[in-house]
Parts: sequence; C-alpha cells; structure tokens
Amino acid sequence: MALWYILADLCGVWGLIVLAPLYLFAVLRGDSTGRAFAHVLASSALLGTMMATGLATELATGSADTKPLPLAGGDLLGLDALLLAAQIVLTLRSPWLYPIVIAAAQLLIVFVDAIDAAGLTAQPATALWLGGLAGAIQLAAFCSGLIAHRTRRRRKAMKHKLAVQMGQLS
Repeated sequence: MALWYILADLCGVWGLIVLAPLYLFAVLRGDSTGRAFAHVLASSALLGTMMATGLATELATGSADTKPLPLAGGDLLGLDALLLAAQIVLTLRSPWLYPIVIAAAQLLIVFVDAIDAAGLTAQPATALWLGGLAGAIQLAAFCSGLIAHRTRRRRKAMKHKLAVQMGQLS
C-alpha cells in the first residue's frame, strides 16, 4: 500500500491510469497466475490510492466536505495482511517462482506496517519509503513474470512450428 501513497503524492490518481495498461496486458495476455496476481495488485492499488487521496473517508462518511482522516497504522496493517494472505494462497497454487518474490515483498510491507503501527519508526517517511521500495520489488517481479510467460509461449510456438516443418520435410 505504501507504493500507492508515494504514487498519490507524486501524481495523484494518474498513478492508477499509468498502471492500467499493465493490468490490461496481464489480464488479456497473462497466464492464470498472472491474471490472479493482476487482480490482487489492482485491488491493492485501488484501495491504496483511495486511502491516499482521502476518497475512502469521503465514501465512508457520505460527505465530500469533511477533511480526510489519516489512516491509522493498524488499519493499514490489517489491509496489507489481508493482501499477504491472498498472495500466499496464489503463490502456493502457482507453478512459477515469481509469485514467491511478490509474496515475500508483501511480507516485508507487513513488517514495515507493524513496526510503524508500534511507533518504532523515528520518521513517518521512513516507513513509507521502505514499503514503497517493497512495492516496487513486487511490480518488478510481476513484470518479469509476465515477460517470462510471453517468452515461454513464443518458444513453445517456435518449437511446434519447427517440429511441423521438420515433419513436412521428412
């Protein structure tokens, strides 16, 4: 979630718009693991952006004129722990290795949230940037998993095409 706070600071809701093509590519061209992780990461991005912009507070109170309340550390910890549980389930069902990196980075985010909720960080920006770094690791692992899936499909198609050509020549 911290990555979405940083993105909301830097570019507001435009961070979601920039990440939308990655989500669409994963849903349309990814394997089942990629699609499942795309849905989980997209829901994380949506919730994180809503909380960072204060839209979640407006929806909960029903009025747009109230000032957004800062999200308590325990709430953020609970949401990130829920995302960790979903990612662990997906990781255990996946035959690939990149989901392990995504779930491990989410575990780091949960640790950072727990340390921040306990009040053990001297500066709030420290927890934000540590969580953002782990979120960037998640995105990098997700992108590399999508790229690996596409290259596997191409290699498999080329082997099949070569086998057909060899069968026709003999």
